[in-house]
Amino acid sequence: MSSSRTITPGYLTALRVVVTLLAAATLAAAVAAGLLISGAAGMAVHSATAYTTWSLAVLYVIVALLAWWRGGGSRRPAALALGYLVGVSLQVVFGLAHLAALHVPWGVALFAAIALQLGWVWRLKAQSPAVPASEGLRTREASAAVGR
Repeated sequence: MSSSRTITPGYLTALRVVVTLLAAATLAAAVAAGLLISGAAGMAVHSATAYTTWSLAVLYVIVALLAWWRGGGSRRPAALALGYLVGVSLQVVFGLAHLAALHVPWGVALFAAIALQLGWVWRLKAQSPAVPASEGLRTREASAAVGR
């Protein structure tokens, strides 16, 4: 299964929705982190956006696995999703341990990673619906009849 395989339209749409939501949640977590660092009371908001991001990363893994197994796509989305989930999990650990020297740059790296994945998932192509050979023949016959 190469990374050039196409995916069925429904699974591609699901991947696009999940990755877009995940990118938005990652951005919201960064904005909340900025509020927290600037002294505004942002801890509750940052925590909520962090756990939302982690939950969406789990959903991303599930959708990517389904897109690979059921949707005819490649393993690449599943690998990217799993890597992102590991990264977000580490980010949560760094945050809970108050390791700002790791937490802040890791958050920047996560945002860059999801931005790249967002661009990639929107460039993927869906499978075109298969047209049975007999349908193609009927279409040609109909076109020929109209032209007479």
